[in-house]
Amino acid sequence: MKDGQYFRPTVNEVYTNKNGSQYRCLSADGFDAEMIHTTSKWRFKALGCHMYDDGKIEWNWSIGGYFDTAQRRMANDD
Repeated sequence: MKDGQYFRPTVNEVYTNKNGSQYRCLSADGFDAEMIHTTSKWRFKALGCHMYDDGKIEWNWSIGGYFDTAQRRMANDD
């Protein structure tokens, strides 16, 4: 993991992935976090979160991904 350091995500913080997508942390446990994509509402558990010197993040792998249809409806109501 070049330049990346494991970090403990903060609940309600929005993080930018190396690919430019943004994810909100819904819950966290150590270096793992329940995340949701801020636009598509794809929700998943990110395992092994790490942050780079530029503040962008990645994770080792993810599990349990699904589109959170309730979150998508709320976003469309705005």
